[in-house]
Amino acid sequence: MIDLKEFYLEEINKQITSPYNKYYDDILYLIDSMVTHTDSIIEEFKQLIQPDNEKYYNDEVLNLQFILICFYLNRKGYYIKQFPKLLLNPPPLNKFAYSDIRSYLITMNKSDNGIVRWAERRIFIDELIFVNNKNINIDLPSNIQNKFKEISTRQTSYIEMSNLKKLKENANFLENILKINNKYKEINHESLLGIISNQDIIKYRKILQSYRHSSEQSLKERNQLKEKEEFLINYGITVILGIYEDENIE
Repeated sequence: MIDLKEFYLEEINKQITSPYNKYYDDILYLIDSMVTHTDSIIEEFKQLIQPDNEKYYNDEVLNLQFILICFYLNRKGYYIKQFPKLLLNPPPLNKFAYSDIRSYLITMNKSDNGIVRWAERRIFIDELIFVNNKNINIDLPSNIQNKFKEISTRQTSYIEMSNLKKLKENANFLENILKINNKYKEINHESLLGIISNQDIIKYRKILQSYRHSSEQSLKERNQLKEKEEFLINYGITVILGIYEDENIE
């Protein structure tokens, strides 16, 4: 869980100059603490800018919530692929959610004579890609990259995934290539030099099960693993790289 107001008030003092400084008084006095699950912050960002909420775009409190989320994501090293500079100095909620997104879609020929339909905005918002500069940058062979795209419901490249998504897709990848008739087939131990066994892979896969669900229990389990996410990502990729040739991944 993260209190976004508390996070802002603590972190803003570490920055001598910041575009976010101008919101300090309003956030301090006009908004209550905004407590949320870390994993759901990007979804809350997307929810705020949905066209269904258009009549609330000018609401002062919602605008401050939008700013708090942008501040948090920026401080955590994120940027949005379609709007790479947005989180550095975000405009008001109304300008981004309405004007900027409409302009982008018009540029991408997603309008009907300048009219951008709500359905197009919803699809676009759902497909916004949040990239973390602190994420692990792994140069994967093209056949593995293609396999990740095939398995991913949004066909996102591995490097563009969040840590949460990478761990989920690591689990899906291993299950996709190794699980047959509800059982994991034996791997070629020579491909992993006898260091990692089938039982090790099954145990790893079970650890990642919480990344495939959004229940309260899964969220608690993920929070307990937060400090080990990079290790778990690297471990999974090591296993995948070790076995992919022997398993004839296309």
